[in-house]
Amino acid sequence: MNKLLIVLGSIFGLIGLGVGVYFLEESYTDVILHGGSNYNVTVNEEFIDPGFDVTHNDKILSKDKYTYETKGEVNTGELGKYTITYDIKYHLRSFHLERIVNVVDDVKPEIKANLEKLDRDYCTKKDKKKLEYTALDNYDGDITEKIEKEEI
Repeated sequence: MNKLLIVLGSIFGLIGLGVGVYFLEESYTDVILHGGSNYNVTVNEEFIDPGFDVTHNDKILSKDKYTYETKGEVNTGELGKYTITYDIKYHLRSFHLERIVNVVDDVKPEIKANLEKLDRDYCTKKDKKKLEYTALDNYDGDITEKIEKEEI
């Protein structure tokens, strides 16, 4: 009788294991981090977190099906690296994701030149153009004094 119970227990255990493996293979949960884990934002521009989606069997779950907590802040007024973390729980699964947000100065300065102004060289009695310009940068402000010019 004991041998029969052991054999039946083994058979039911193997069946249970097979059913469990079948459901594990058929049930798949994942998190998609929109914008990637390394994200650039231009200095002094608003950072809008692209967020994430939780999927179960390739279907996007509504936010009421899982819980999540987001930590971290991005100061777009200061160049640097900032970390945002996402801790997500769906049933018995937990996901921890990180996004590195790089605040970068990737906008070239705007240089405006005024070639309209003419000066008269009274010694040679010729008109000459005087180059007047300004250089403004979105992060450094007025950088006109830092511009190197070469007259040819």
